[in-house]
Amino acid sequence: MSVSFNSEVDVPYVYRYDASADSWSSNESGNAAFDYFPDDAGVGDCLYFGFEPYKGFPQSVKLNIGQALKADFITLDLKGSYQI
Repeated sequence: MSVSFNSEVDVPYVYRYDASADSWSSNESGNAAFDYFPDDAGVGDCLYFGFEPYKGFPQSVKLNIGQALKADFITLDLKGSYQI
């Protein structure tokens, strides 16, 4: 799986949060491919994309899924926030 985006905007930070362990992944932005979530992902687990405000924000982020998902359901809660 990989993250693709507007080539004019850098995505320097991509982290996964595991709510059950209250832990963060390492920064995945430099990896060509990584799992968005582990197989045992649960409620509260999140995927975060971080941007540098002075470099601009993308209009959209496209997630490429290389294999079929095996979940019964998935809820996406897309929120945008930034600090200057």
